[in-house]
Formats: sequence, C-alpha cells, structure tokens
Amino acid sequence: MRNKNNRKEVETLYILGAGASYALSYRDSKKSILNRNTTPLDCNFIKCLKETIPKKNNWIKKSTNFISNNWLDNNSEIYNLGLEKAIITRIDDYNHLNSFHKSKKGVSTKAENLRYISHMSHLICNYLKGCKPNQKKLVIKFINHLFPKNTQHKEYNNRVITFNYDTIIDDILIYEYKIPKKIIYFDGIADNKEDGRIRSKKFLHPFILKLHGSINWRCLKEDFDKLISSNDSSKKINIWHSDNIYSPDHDHTPVIIPPIPHKPITKSTIFKFLWERAYEYLSDAKRIVIVGYSFPETDNMARQMFKQFNNDKIEEITIVDTDPTVVAKFKEIINPSMASKIRLIYYPSFEHYIASEC
Repeated sequence: MRNKNNRKEVETLYILGAGASYALSYRDSKKSILNRNTTPLDCNFIKCLKETIPKKNNWIKKSTNFISNNWLDNNSEIYNLGLEKAIITRIDDYNHLNSFHKSKKGVSTKAENLRYISHMSHLICNYLKGCKPNQKKLVIKFINHLFPKNTQHKEYNNRVITFNYDTIIDDILIYEYKIPKKIIYFDGIADNKEDGRIRSKKFLHPFILKLHGSINWRCLKEDFDKLISSNDSSKKINIWHSDNIYSPDHDHTPVIIPPIPHKPITKSTIFKFLWERAYEYLSDAKRIVIVGYSFPETDNMARQMFKQFNNDKIEEITIVDTDPTVVAKFKEIINPSMASKIRLIYYPSFEHYIASEC
C-alpha cells in the first residue's frame, strides 16, 4: 500500500538493467565481447569469470575453480549458462539432492548453498570493480542530464531505480560530484565499519535505489548469511561503504543479492525500505525511462512491482533496448488501463537515447 508520507514527485524515473551498464561501460569493437573493462550481460557473466582467471594462485583463482568444482548438474556446463540460470540451477540441484539423495556419492562433499553464493558474490564484485566507463564524456553527459552538477541536491527531481550491482554511475557521483553517499543510497549507510551505528538526519528519497545491492556496500558475513537464508533477517543490518574486496573467508562481505530463486529482500529492513521507495517513485513519476531491462520471468518481485503500480500522472514511458520485443513484453505486464493512456517511445540503443534526449 502506498504511503503518502513517502511520496516524492519525480520528474523522470530511470529504471536501469544490465543493458544500461553494458552500454555505459568501456567497449573495444576490435576485441571480443569478453573485454575486461565491460560490464557483462547475464548471458556471458560466468564465461567472463572463466576467461579472466589469474595465473597466480590467489583467492580469485581458487573461488573460480570452486564454483566449477562444486557444480552439480551433470547435463550442463556452468560456464555455458547465464549468471541467473546458473545460480538458480545450482541452488535447486543442491536442495533436491540434499533432501532426497544425501547419501548419493559426491553430494555430501559439495559446498552448501550459502558458501557457494558467497564465492559467487565475491567473484561478481571483483569483476565489476574492474569495469570502466565507456567514453567518460558520454557517461558524464547522461549523469548531468539526471543530476546537473551545479544544482543544489534538494532541487533534483529525477531518480534512478537499478537492478545492477556495478558503480559506473555511482563512482562519478561520489568522487567527482562529491554527493554524500547517504543521499545517493540511503541515510543509514556508513562511511566505514566503525561508523556503522551512526545515523544522520533522515533522507527519505535516495537518488539511486539499488534494489539488489551494490558492490561497494559491506556488512558482516554472519548478517549476510542470515539475510540470504531468511534466518532472522528482519533485524537491522549495519551496512557501510567500502571499495575493498576481500576473499570469501573474510568476516566482511559484499551486500549484493544474487539471482536466487526466492529473494529474501523484503525481510531485511534496508531492502524493504528500498523496494517500498521504488514503488512510490513509480507511482509518482511524470515520465519513466527503462534502459536495458528485459523483465525476466525469474525476477518475480520486480514483475509484481510493475504489474501492481498505478500512476494517473504519468505522461510517457520510454524504452531503450536493442531488442524491440521488450516493448510488447512491457505492455503485457503493466496495468492495461494505464498502458492505453500513456505515450510509448522506443530507442534501439542507449547511445541513441543520450544523443536525442540528453
């Protein structure tokens, strides 16, 4: 249910999927799609991890081998699957075998799901940390369109909802625009672990809602495990900002929610706040721009959010995607009465959109 106290009149709401990060990250047309500086799409993320295994025997190499050696599906190769499909398959396989065939040879020696997810999360963060902006001027042009550099923060009326973990946009806002992280993300995030319990003045309308977490958010490993396992995850989790990435054995862990079958997001105070605010933004935006998000069947929470929101003030919705069938998919999801009133605009690429609208 919408809360009138949370409402924020949003001028343009940007919803960013993996295609947006791919477009804004560095790409070299002379090299393969597995360029190390490019944020991977879901379909080739795990293949990217394999292609960039370091020669030295560090935690990255060990963890990459770990996710391969603990794969359970004899009929498929993990590196041939998309990230979401691979994680969901592995979790379902382990749960099934552990429940009904625990004595089966080899099952008892395989890592539990929590440990598997931990290794995968650390590898995801390490890879995305190395991705770079594609033509920095292009990224700056887009960010300046959303959040003009010489404008007071309180005057910003555009907002972003993203399903991505990377910080292609965030880092520029933090390190070049000098916008406080508590305004960008949420007011409870700390600058470091020691300040984890310090809360500043409430800020109800963050600039970027990262609905699946971020590679620069950290929490204690024990808190993350409870969140993923839905075990006592309703308590407040201390989250702080950090660009350091340690091994999966460290007691600090990245706060990202991998594409697991049943996301425990609403049981966590902070993620409940972010998803509730996302629903408010959708319901109060004059315009919505959806970039590189394909409304996957497996992301049931997001699909329900798009199905249920209603906005009688919205004027137009722009969809930016290399696949034009996403437009029809979007029409099937949203409220039919609302869909019949709005103006739908389509751009075949993010570059086209930025050149035309920014």
